[in-house]
Amino acid sequence: MSSFQHMAAQLDRCKPRTGARLFVIEQARQAGKTTTASIRQLLQNLGPMTAREIGEAVDLPAVALVGALLKNDLATGRVIREGSAPIRYAWNFELDDAAVQQLAVALRLVRRAGYHVTKKPN
Repeated sequence: MSSFQHMAAQLDRCKPRTGARLFVIEQARQAGKTTTASIRQLLQNLGPMTAREIGEAVDLPAVALVGALLKNDLATGRVIREGSAPIRYAWNFELDDAAVQQLAVALRLVRRAGYHVTKKPN
């Protein structure tokens, strides 16, 4: 990377885009995928990312939309938040998809019985 590219990346406050990183971003933008599915693929393949990095990768008009798009994944535990400022979103590889489905069924039953369910902070 030339010194000019490095300075531009620092000014832009984002990671320099290497060939492999660009390839993953382009795969995530494939036609026919939802934006949320693209974000999930980015987090699985590239690791933790800030909302700004995600927004730039999938061409969102506002960074605030990242949290809204990941709301369900955050609630089910598929995606976790790391750090305080800036918040980084990361894929939770320890969570089993079968466990997520069982949890969703259990939550529906409890809510149907009239209870309010909140996630306990870590």
